[in-house]
Amino acid sequence: MTDNLDHANNNSLYSQVGGETAVRAVVTEFYNRVLEDPALAPYFRHKQRKGLEESQVRFFTQALGGPTIYQGPSMADAHKNLHITARNFDRVADHLNETLASLGVDSAHIDAIMNTVAPLKGDIVNENSMDTTSSNSTNSSDTVLRDVDTSKSVTDSLEGIKGTMASLQANVFVADTNLNIVYINPRAAETLSTIAQPIFKTFGVRIEDILNGHIHRFHRDPKRVESILRDPKAMPHSADFNFGGVTLRTRINAVMSAEEKIIGYTVCWEDVTTELRQENEFRRVMNMVDQMPTNVFLCDRDLQIIYLNPAATATMEKLESYLPIKASELLGANIDIFHKHPEHQRRILSDPTNLPYRARINIGEEKADLLVNAIYDAEGNYVGPMLTWEIITEKVLLEERIRGTVEVLATSSEEMIATSDQMGSNAGVTSSQAISAVRTAEDINENVQAVSSGIEEMGASIKEIAKNATDAARVADEAVSIAEGTNTTISSLGTSSAEIGKVIKVITGIAQQTNLLALNATIEAARAGDAGRGFAVVANEVKELAKETGRATEDIGQKIEAIQVDVKGAIEGIARISEVIHHISQVQGSIASAVEEQTITTNEMGRRVADAAKGTNEVAGNIGGVAEAAKSTNAGVDSMRQAATDLAKLAADLQTLVVDAERTGRADNQK
Repeated sequence: MTDNLDHANNNSLYSQVGGETAVRAVVTEFYNRVLEDPALAPYFRHKQRKGLEESQVRFFTQALGGPTIYQGPSMADAHKNLHITARNFDRVADHLNETLASLGVDSAHIDAIMNTVAPLKGDIVNENSMDTTSSNSTNSSDTVLRDVDTSKSVTDSLEGIKGTMASLQANVFVADTNLNIVYINPRAAETLSTIAQPIFKTFGVRIEDILNGHIHRFHRDPKRVESILRDPKAMPHSADFNFGGVTLRTRINAVMSAEEKIIGYTVCWEDVTTELRQENEFRRVMNMVDQMPTNVFLCDRDLQIIYLNPAATATMEKLESYLPIKASELLGANIDIFHKHPEHQRRILSDPTNLPYRARINIGEEKADLLVNAIYDAEGNYVGPMLTWEIITEKVLLEERIRGTVEVLATSSEEMIATSDQMGSNAGVTSSQAISAVRTAEDINENVQAVSSGIEEMGASIKEIAKNATDAARVADEAVSIAEGTNTTISSLGTSSAEIGKVIKVITGIAQQTNLLALNATIEAARAGDAGRGFAVVANEVKELAKETGRATEDIGQKIEAIQVDVKGAIEGIARISEVIHHISQVQGSIASAVEEQTITTNEMGRRVADAAKGTNEVAGNIGGVAEAAKSTNAGVDSMRQAATDLAKLAADLQTLVVDAERTGRADNQK
């Protein structure tokens, strides 16, 4: 370390002794000595050495004028519950002095450093505390016996210091060179009374018989024990003494004469049964913590990491690329390195009433759920925070997916409810319509049956029509023949009437000639006078007859003309009738053909109607099935509606759980 003095770059004591490298070397050697000191080691029994060293490096750095990096509690707060006595402080100071000297620090710098540390005694020492540990008791008894007149035997020496021994708050035995116990102080006698039963049960020795008795009554291997006690170099000697479920921790010192001869022994001891049980319990708990899959950090009041379990170490190694230091360097580091502005975290963690505290933090691309709890010592004093945490990146993503799924589920359930309502309504309508359709199908079936019967009757009628049409065609053909014959006859009648007309004209001419002859005869008769009167009468009658004949022939002529006109009309009418009858004959033929085709069609219709009737029956049956299915669908829709309602409730409950979880997380963060 003296070489480092040549490289000092400023006037601070920190720089003069060699800076950080030198301070770390001093702290390491200092703790080597302190932790090997039985009087001081118990104070550090449950402490993590690396964390202690890091905190001490920061303290010494700042105390010696280096960078201000110590942010822990004050010395008074850090030691107020540790029952540090002035003697303890002096022993620690001695170790520091010896450490500096062993590392080659010159006396001037040692004095300067010790002068810097000396004022801390008032903050660290608790003047009102009783010295209750075996270590402190050992110091007291050592001092007392060191002050005796060693020219006397140990028994003689005791007479002068019994008062002092009696006032010690420690269990003290004194043995002579024959290894007989010659003194038991009051505190030891009181403690013996609490373990009298296991002593008697194990060794058969009553506590009232211990004084003035040999110590080998309690040893399994007296020779080994005696070889240790007779060797001054083996002093002081510490050992744990186990019997009957009791453990006594002993420290044996030799009382030396001026001639450096052993004249007796002091044994300071304490019952550490409860302490060891607690220590074993602590180890068991620590082993449990070591085996926990949860990441655990333990910090002191200065927020130095004094413990991290294997799970935390393994996790930090995976996250090392995101850390400001290597995972292997975390033990002893301060958690401030994880925060840009650590004031907020320090404000929370310095006050245990803020704990427990939960937060979600980011470590690089990963997210972590952090829970901080307060840790207290046996007296209920806050000694630091414990951090448990886990990587929840996938959990957060899952929460987001669950949240999205819940929203979709809620929406889907609402749509399902609406759909089920619509389906229920449709199913009701379908059921009603199916029932109506069944009735309609039954009516259709009846109508189809009626149509089928009608078609059968129509088929019979068509057959009759076909027969009648055939007969009508035949009669029409006969009528055509008759009409043609009648036409011929009437034509002959016309010819005859024409000839009669000619005869009538001849008769008319004859009548006219007769009338003319009668007129001439009348004239001649008139000339003849009376002789001709008779002739005149005949001539007159002939004339009248000729007139009558003329009139008759005229009427006959007119009638013959009328007959000829009628005959002509009859011939034309018969011709038209003949044409009509011929057309009727053709139509009847067409009707016969059509009726024949209609018969085929009707037969096909009958077959199809029969099929339709059969199909209608099947449709009616199917519609009945549809109606039943509609009823079942309606029941199913009710079930689906209930399921959708339950699904909606489930989605709402799930959403509530997610919201509650988030609210709880936020509430924990705000504590």
